[in-house]
Amino acid sequence: MHGMGRFLGAVAVSLALLIPTGTRAASFTLGDGMLGPGDHGLFGAAPGAGPISDTFGFQAISAAQIGVIAASIEIFHHAIDGLIVALYQDNGAPGVSSDDDMKASSVPIAPGGDVVLLAYSNLQSGLHYYLEVFGTAVGSKGGLYIGAYNLSAVPVPPTVWLLASALVGLVGIARRRCRGGNYE
Repeated sequence: MHGMGRFLGAVAVSLALLIPTGTRAASFTLGDGMLGPGDHGLFGAAPGAGPISDTFGFQAISAAQIGVIAASIEIFHHAIDGLIVALYQDNGAPGVSSDDDMKASSVPIAPGGDVVLLAYSNLQSGLHYYLEVFGTAVGSKGGLYIGAYNLSAVPVPPTVWLLASALVGLVGIARRRCRGGNYE
């Protein structure tokens, strides 16, 4: 656990030094913008004090499920209250979440809401999506957040395996009857 804390701290320091600050609603791209199973990466920003509404867009290149974890890092006078991450399907009006279709919203997994988790298992091939990060930067130097995303293949539901095995069994029974000369 200490190793993960040190890692997040090192990434937070890097972000604090490299990402320009200032109150804004900014748009970014996750990875190269075209994501599918096996793609993963980091995202984050250090906005100035005030409301945050950052978007991270991508297109699903095949059916997939996505998992996201994000954290508000309170370091070097940076802090964020009310961190939320939401996943939207882009319906032609990028960055206008009220016109788009919200698919999932994060839930806090740590006391105080500093760490949130989002999971969605029905990304459809060829559609555009974006993650939107909300909150209020309340630190004297603004806020700082970091997140990680991972896309994986959608698992085949157990009912499909059950149906497939039943079909194989019926084919086997039919073949036995045909070989035995019993066509009833």
